[in-house]
Amino acid sequence: LNGTRILVEPTPSSGPLVLRFSEVLKNASFQFLNLLGQILQQESLSSDFITSLDLSNYPNGIYFIRIQAKRNSVTKKVILQK
Repeated sequence: LNGTRILVEPTPSSGPLVLRFSEVLKNASFQFLNLLGQILQQESLSSDFITSLDLSNYPNGIYFIRIQAKRNSVTKKVILQK
């Protein structure tokens, strides 16, 4: 993930969220976490520049998305506001 730009939009979000990457990530995954660090959702990422997520089932609040590839990870803050 070193040098890879990752954009999470929109934030705040009402549920639909898009992850945009400056390069294709191979063997990558994401975790959706609450403020306590509990994993609420975890999935592998497709090998693409854009990934769409639907987080509308979760209540309003502050969350984090951790993107992991190889031995590196990046964490981005997400605000859900419906």
